[in-house]
Amino acid sequence: MNSRLMKALLLSLAALAFSTGGCSDDNGSGIPDGTDGTDGGQDAGDAPADGDEPPCAIASEQAVPAPIDVIISIDQSASMGEEIQGVIDNLNTNLVSILAAANLDYRVIFVTGVPGLPTGERYFQCSAGVNSSDMLTLLLWTYAGDFKNPNTCDKAPGALDAWRDWLRFDSFKIFIAVTDDDPSSFDCAWATANCTNNCAGCANDCEGYCPMHQCPTYADRTAAWGGADFPTELYKLQPAGMFGTSQEPKWIFHSIVPVTSMLTPDQPVTPLNEICNFNGNTGETSGVEYQKLSRLTGGLRFPSCDTDYSPVFDAIAGTIVPLACKFFLAHTNLGTPDPAKTNVEIDFGDGQGPQTIYQDNTAPCDGGANGWQWEVEGEVIRLCGTVCENLKNSPDATVNITVGCDTVIYH
Repeated sequence: MNSRLMKALLLSLAALAFSTGGCSDDNGSGIPDGTDGTDGGQDAGDAPADGDEPPCAIASEQAVPAPIDVIISIDQSASMGEEIQGVIDNLNTNLVSILAAANLDYRVIFVTGVPGLPTGERYFQCSAGVNSSDMLTLLLWTYAGDFKNPNTCDKAPGALDAWRDWLRFDSFKIFIAVTDDDPSSFDCAWATANCTNNCAGCANDCEGYCPMHQCPTYADRTAAWGGADFPTELYKLQPAGMFGTSQEPKWIFHSIVPVTSMLTPDQPVTPLNEICNFNGNTGETSGVEYQKLSRLTGGLRFPSCDTDYSPVFDAIAGTIVPLACKFFLAHTNLGTPDPAKTNVEIDFGDGQGPQTIYQDNTAPCDGGANGWQWEVEGEVIRLCGTVCENLKNSPDATVNITVGCDTVIYH
C-alpha cells in the first residue's frame, strides 16, 4: 500500500463522510450507497475550503497491516536431503507468491547453512549449521550472532550474522521448523541411562555420556545448556517485546516433522516413536518438542516424509494472508480511541477517492460480515468479506482510521 494521504484532506473528507450518519448498504460492498460510494453521496470535490475544521473528527491516520517476518530453520543432518529439496522446490510458489499477491510486507529469514535457498531483496540467511537436536538452541543464540562450538554446549559469541538485524520490531513472526528428529532424542539423562544398557552404542564412554553434546533446548523444561524453556528464552531476547509477551505473543510456530498426518492445534502431541513413512522416506522421531511449540502458539504440524510441500506452504500461507486485513492501532499515533467514535476509510486507488466502510457486526467476520469489526476493541480492527478481498487485490490502496465521529454502523 502506497503513499500517505495528507492529513488535512482526510480531516476534511471525514466531515463529509459522517455528516449524514449511518445509511443502509444496498450494494453489498460494505460501503454506504452514494453517487461515488461515500456516505450521503458527497463528492471529494465538495470538501470544505482550506482552514475549515470538521465538526467531529479529531484525527485521521493511515494504517498498515503489521509486517510479516517468516523465520525458517532447516535441519541439515544427513537424513534430510529430500526434505531440504522439498523446501527449495515449494517455498516460492506456495508461500512467498501468495504473501506477495496479498500485498503483505513480508521477509523470509533462513536460520540454516543449507545452500541453494532462494535469494532476493526479501530473503536473508544466517548460515548456521543446524542439527537434529540443537535447532531451538541455535534459533535463540544466532539471534544475536552467536554460534555453538562443534560437539559442545559452548557458545561462540559473534561468529555469525545476527538475524535480529533483519527482524522488524512491529512484525508478526512466523517460525517454520523443518526436521526429521527431536531435541529429546539427545537428552543427556535419557542417553546416559540407555548407554548403560548398551555401552557399545556410546563409543564405550557410558559415564556422563551426552551424544555429540548437541545442546538441546526444550519446549517446556530447562535447556541442556542451563537456559529456560524456549518460549521463556525467546521473550528474554532484546529489545524487550520483540516477540511480544506470554499474554500477547507476536509469534506462531509451525512444524514440518515426522508426524503421520497434518495436525491442528487442538489435536494432541503424537508419541515420539509414532512416525511417518511415505514412499520409503521416514523420520527418526515425531518431533515432540516442535509439536509442543506448535500447539502452544496455535501453529500447524505437517508430515515431513511427504516432501511435496506445496499443500504445506499453501496451508501456512492461508494462516498468514488474513493478517493483510488486520490493523493494529498501536502502530498509529491515534492512541486507544473510543470504539463508538472510530471509522475506517479506504481509498482503493481506483479514482473514487476515500470511501467510508461500515462497521458490520451482523455476522462473524468469517461468516458473512462485509465491512469491518473490532477484533480487540479499541486496539485491533479487522476488515471482512468483500472489503478485505478488494483490499488485498488493490496494490495502491490506502486505509485510514478516523476518530472523533460517531461510528457508521450497518443495520
